[in-house]
Amino acid sequence: MQVDDKVVPKARSLSGFDNSSVIIKGEIVLTTFAEGDIQDTKFQVMDTGMAYNMILRRPWINDMDVVPSTLYQVIKFPLQWGIRQIRGDQQDSKRQTDVDSRPDVIQEPEENENIKTTIKELEAIILFKHWPDRKVYIGAKLSPEMKDMKGIPPEVMTHKLNEDPLYPRSSKRKGSKGPSNIK
Repeated sequence: MQVDDKVVPKARSLSGFDNSSVIIKGEIVLTTFAEGDIQDTKFQVMDTGMAYNMILRRPWINDMDVVPSTLYQVIKFPLQWGIRQIRGDQQDSKRQTDVDSRPDVIQEPEENENIKTTIKELEAIILFKHWPDRKVYIGAKLSPEMKDMKGIPPEVMTHKLNEDPLYPRSSKRKGSKGPSNIK
């Protein structure tokens, strides 16, 4: 009996951390041997690049009482002979990640009729004559009444607290301890 014969066809979507999704071809239960621990493990079969040989699901890790470390690429788990560990190949993993994640050439998107620039024409206004490098950019196509605006009216920019004149203001009491109060 071939391994392909053991694959149970199922079409399910798997989502990655980058929101990409892949449709699996099916599932297969294989006997796995990990440093002395033998158990049947369910794997999901998909047609994807060789950089990703398998995806470990949590039930497999939880059944073995594994403590995973993605930083050091090692998993540790208890057995009757003591704590065992399986290490990954960091150089190979780094090489695969570098090849898969980096594009060959970064291209600027072409501007066409559907995608137009949103940057409007701006006019530079110098704030202080003594410091000509301090500028403010405003839209050059403002209506005439907007250009003549001298500032924001005080009633718009000020805020008044809601105070009730019937209640007296409370003030903080002076503390009794401190170097200035000791006689």
